[in-house]
Amino acid sequence: MDHNLKHTKNSKRSLAVAPSPLNELKLDALLWTCGGIILLLLLENLKTSNGLQLGVLFGYGLIAVLSIVYRTRKIVAKLEKSTSDTPE
Repeated sequence: MDHNLKHTKNSKRSLAVAPSPLNELKLDALLWTCGGIILLLLLENLKTSNGLQLGVLFGYGLIAVLSIVYRTRKIVAKLEKSTSDTPE
C-alpha cells in the first residue's frame, strides 16, 4: 500500500484523466473504433462478400492508424519544440 497518498474521510475520488497533450488522441482512437464497429455492422447488414468487407475494413483501419500516427507525431514534435525553446 502506498503511504504517500493522503485520504481523508471527506476526500472524493474521481476518474478524471490528468491533463495531457495526448488526451485528444484518446478521443480520436475511440471515435475511429466506434466508426469501425458501425462500418462493420453496416457491411454485415448489406450482405456484401467477405472479401469486400475485409478490404473496406482494412482500408478504414489503415486510414485510422495513419491518421492517429500523423497526429501523434505532430503533437510530439510540437512538444519537443516547446521544450527546446524553454531556457533551462
